[in-house]
Amino acid sequence: MDELPAVPAAGKPMPIGHHHAGKKVVAAKAARAAELARLSTAGDLDACLRLGEMYEDGVVVPQSLSAAASFYRKSATAEDEHKRASALFRLGRVCLSEGSEYDEKEALRCFKEAAEVGHTGAAAYLGYMYVEGVGVTKNGGKGLDLLRASAAKGNPSAHFYLSGMYANGQGVDKDADAADYHLRIATEKGFGPAVLLTSVQQATTSLQDESKLDRAIDGLRSTVRRQKGEANAKMKASASFNLALLLWKAKLAPRHGKNRGRETPDPTTAKLLFGEVTTLLRKAAEEGMAEAAFCLSSLYQKGVPPLIQASPASAAHYLAEAEKGGHAAAKLKRQLRSALDEIETVSANGGHGRSRVPSSLLDTLKKAYDGGMTSAAQVLAMANLEEIGSVLEEDGARFEALALADKVEHLLETAANGGSKKAAYLLGLLLSDADTSPLHALSLTRVDLTRALKMFTIAASDGDNLDALYHTAMLLLHVSEGGGGEKEGGREGGKEKGERQGASTPESFTEWEDKALIHKRVVELLIWAAHGSRSHMPLLSTPPHKYKFSGGHAGAAAALACVHLGTLGLEEVPEDDDKAFAYAERAAHLSDPRGMSMLGEMYMQGRGVEASLEEAKVFFYCAIDAAQEATRQALSHHLRPMPGKELWQGVLPSLADVVGRCQVRIASILTSEEKEGRAAFELLQLASSYPHSSVWKAEATLAMARARVSGFGVSKSLAEAVQLCDAAAKMGHAYAEVEKKKIFEKYKQSPE
Repeated sequence: MDELPAVPAAGKPMPIGHHHAGKKVVAAKAARAAELARLSTAGDLDACLRLGEMYEDGVVVPQSLSAAASFYRKSATAEDEHKRASALFRLGRVCLSEGSEYDEKEALRCFKEAAEVGHTGAAAYLGYMYVEGVGVTKNGGKGLDLLRASAAKGNPSAHFYLSGMYANGQGVDKDADAADYHLRIATEKGFGPAVLLTSVQQATTSLQDESKLDRAIDGLRSTVRRQKGEANAKMKASASFNLALLLWKAKLAPRHGKNRGRETPDPTTAKLLFGEVTTLLRKAAEEGMAEAAFCLSSLYQKGVPPLIQASPASAAHYLAEAEKGGHAAAKLKRQLRSALDEIETVSANGGHGRSRVPSSLLDTLKKAYDGGMTSAAQVLAMANLEEIGSVLEEDGARFEALALADKVEHLLETAANGGSKKAAYLLGLLLSDADTSPLHALSLTRVDLTRALKMFTIAASDGDNLDALYHTAMLLLHVSEGGGGEKEGGREGGKEKGERQGASTPESFTEWEDKALIHKRVVELLIWAAHGSRSHMPLLSTPPHKYKFSGGHAGAAAALACVHLGTLGLEEVPEDDDKAFAYAERAAHLSDPRGMSMLGEMYMQGRGVEASLEEAKVFFYCAIDAAQEATRQALSHHLRPMPGKELWQGVLPSLADVVGRCQVRIASILTSEEKEGRAAFELLQLASSYPHSSVWKAEATLAMARARVSGFGVSKSLAEAVQLCDAAAKMGHAYAEVEKKKIFEKYKQSPE
């Protein structure tokens, strides 16, 4: 006989995992094992059979299938045919087990001999081998006869296998009633796999019935507790995994769909349930269940605050375990992550182009996407964005770039519909032509604010994406004021050029007659984004100096400053200089040029703070520098701008307003202080050089007219002053004509 593992001595029981028997019971079993070992050495074949079962189960002694097989072989020499059949059946089962010296031929021999003397379990296994063609030529008819004969004698495993055959139509006509009958018999007889399957089926069909749901959960918990020993480890892992999924779907998942209307557990109960879920998944993963490891990877990747925090290291560990277990989605997810890292590396190094992305990774992405994996769509979209950068370097390749842009849009929408909030956010940027869009100002995507708003809403649904919250609020405000789907900067031209116009205003918002409802939602979203989390949102009674921020979105803080200054058109929100100053200061702290500009305005006007022209001037200069830095950072994520879309003074179009206003304000301060007149006039010239009409361009032009009259920082020229007044009037400046009349009245004659 092979050398066998030592049997634990009495009083020194082996650890048995989560077995809940008392210490005395465990010690008694260990003592029994030691006694059986002594008897087997003396030639007791019954003791050999019992020891074989112990080594196969692995409850009291460490599992050893080779030791179990050795004891079963010795027990199979018994003269009593029933004892011999029992040993042969167990030996055949071990020969077909994973982790043993797999031997189909010996298993077939053992089952045949045992079945010949009436062992129903052996007959059931023999029937299975004939049906599946394991170790023998496939013979479905003979296998079915053996299974039916065994089931007729009450064997639960035969009933269970017949249930599967009838359910799937394997070798027999599909018959749901027959499948249910055989499964019920197997379950009533306590056959582990049948009990587990029945519990899972009951759980799946009882999500709407709380009482049935609780019974299903209790049934799965009972199944988990009953499965002991290494022999039942896989079944226990399966039961643990299914119980974890049921608890998550029925008790913890967001309350929508089938869960709508179900009572949400209180925080303490939720924490306990989530602890049970993660424990069950870990136990299943430890037993090699790849699906459980993949679920843990997903949980740690995103986190479920406050129940579990995101942990990239844990996510990577469990993803590797799932891939090691043969989980196809885990392998593909790792490949997708590698592809995205490679693409981001190419972009970070400034090397846009298909040649820089490995073709093998692109092939993997395309195969995954063609195979229906929506998560591959997002990464494939990023790869196509990089291709656009390469295409634009070629002459006459605009049509190809447009086709690629359409492809990117389609891929991102596919990923967004598949649940990717990141893809929804990126698509929102493309459709709104936001400054942070990688295709900004290239006129490659159709601007559609209706769809952009929908995508931003999806991306902001869990409250984690502050950028999405901010864009949702600003687009919501835009459409509430009658803004349509078209926006300057999108595709222009007709069908001849293969380019299209934008869409219309979202019907879901034009139907709202009360703008106050929309404005209230806009303010809520901005406050949420500005403070960084819902938990830090202040009460109406909270004084500004006690506001709390957790990171927060600079643009949202700047927008709230405008709201409280009364410049954003939300009449429902009363002006409050203290709140405006608090939010402007927060935006400036986050290096937002708009926030710095507003602080300059407030110091200049003495709103919410003591007036100080020197402080105002400092903030205006800082705002100009911040706008140029923000532009440099944004352009690092953009593809090459198209001709005619050049930057003005090194800033993006959306920040030109900040720079122009700051230049006009600085010039105004310098003029009032009667110093640095030349510098003031040069700033006004820069502000007035903006190629498009704007309020501050008109203001700069009129200020230059005044400088020409006074001769401060520039030579006097009444004729030039009048021309500048006329130019300002054409831009819509309300006081341009008044200023011109003052010039005539002062000099009692026309300058001409």
